[in-house]
Amino acid sequence: MIKLKLKTKFFRTFLIFNILLLFSLFTFFFITFFLRGLSVEKENLDLFARRFANCGFMGAIKNYQTVISPILDGNDVHLIFVKNRLLQGFVYAKLGEYIDSVLVKFPFVKALAIEKKGEIVYFKGHFNINERISINDGRLYLVYKSSSVGVNLYSLLDFTGIFSSFVKKERYEGQSFAIFYNGTYYLYSNGNIKKVKDLKDFAKSSEEKVFDFVFYVVKPKSKLYEPLRKTIVLMFGFLLIFILISSFVSRYLADKITYSIRKVSENLENFRRKEFKKIDINDDFEDEIKVFIKKYNQITEDLERYVENTERIIEEKTKEIKKKNSKLRELSIRDELTGLYNRRFFNEVFPEDYNFALRENMYLNFAIMDLDDFKKINDTYGHQAGDECLRVFSSVLRKHFHRKSDKLFRYGGEEFVVYYISKEKTDFLSLLEKFRMDLENTHILYEENTLLITVSIGAVSELPKNTKYQNIISEADENLYMAKRLGKNRVYFKKCT
Repeated sequence: MIKLKLKTKFFRTFLIFNILLLFSLFTFFFITFFLRGLSVEKENLDLFARRFANCGFMGAIKNYQTVISPILDGNDVHLIFVKNRLLQGFVYAKLGEYIDSVLVKFPFVKALAIEKKGEIVYFKGHFNINERISINDGRLYLVYKSSSVGVNLYSLLDFTGIFSSFVKKERYEGQSFAIFYNGTYYLYSNGNIKKVKDLKDFAKSSEEKVFDFVFYVVKPKSKLYEPLRKTIVLMFGFLLIFILISSFVSRYLADKITYSIRKVSENLENFRRKEFKKIDINDDFEDEIKVFIKKYNQITEDLERYVENTERIIEEKTKEIKKKNSKLRELSIRDELTGLYNRRFFNEVFPEDYNFALRENMYLNFAIMDLDDFKKINDTYGHQAGDECLRVFSSVLRKHFHRKSDKLFRYGGEEFVVYYISKEKTDFLSLLEKFRMDLENTHILYEENTLLITVSIGAVSELPKNTKYQNIISEADENLYMAKRLGKNRVYFKKCT
């Protein structure tokens, strides 16, 4: 058994006694000030709720009611039912002008509706007069009804706006509220409004009435405790200082004694991250741990060299594998003769590009090309001449379709595919026609012969309509057939839809 020289035992009793004493004092004062703080916060919430309900909200409503009284008590609403169209138009214009001035003066009023005898005779804005409370764009709206002499005026009030304005005016930043209606709480907090079943995470004021709704000013419990924590920290500052002094003395002695063991433990944890650091011990204790640490430092040097060599070898092999895989991938998707993408890669990427165009509502410009009378060239001049024609054809094709969005494929023998996706309609026919004419005028020198080749092209440019990408291939194939049937060396093109 190794006996370590742990001199901290002398200080253990003293440290525990101080901690218990300070903990008892802290608990007493914490409970006292916590309860007092909660009481003060509740009083503040109640006061603000009463001020808003009685002054902020109802004050705004009283001012608004005074301004809209001429609408309810005047004759303009009644004159709307007069059969004289000229008079009706004049009344509508006058009423609209007045209501516009009301909306400018009271920005929290977002819409108005006037009802008489169950009929809406005037509507400014859009809302459901029967929906007493609603949420839209993160704001809470209430429907306020005013009545006079058989006329009802419904107003859509931005309750969130009224509350925010009052909060800003009273300099009570960060306040939240909740309205209870039909078994649901409408909670406004952190600039958002949402429906909740309860307010278990919030401290709330006593209930106040806003129209026939129950209104609360609320505050997150997490924020409620922040000022209390600050007060407690200030009150017990001197106690904490005493704790820190006691802890510092004890920790210093413990660190000096346990430095060796702690360093070994830390470095062993770093083994998982392949960090092998030596332990440098500068303490004055001569114990058995130092012998172990010397052996440990020798092992870390060997491990560090071994890991560095292993990682270097792995990195080199990984780079080689990635490079070979990249070459194999390129070989697997390229046609060896023409350098264009092959049929296998077409089958891999075209369905993905088609679905992307379908999802993003983009145009797919697609063409199938077939060299005219290519068999005659092979039969007359040989297959090597045919291969040279295919290489020249591919070169001319790349010359005209060289953008990053253009994708070129050797579809089979002498058949080729070109397509690209575009947000707007493009002059795909013109591009194909320029390519066809350039190919027609290209002279291919093979041995002592000058060869000319032409191409027939079936093209489609349209917005994909369904998930069957095979349809657009079939359409282009049919157009290619028509190009051959009409005499070859032409582009048969189906216009964009």
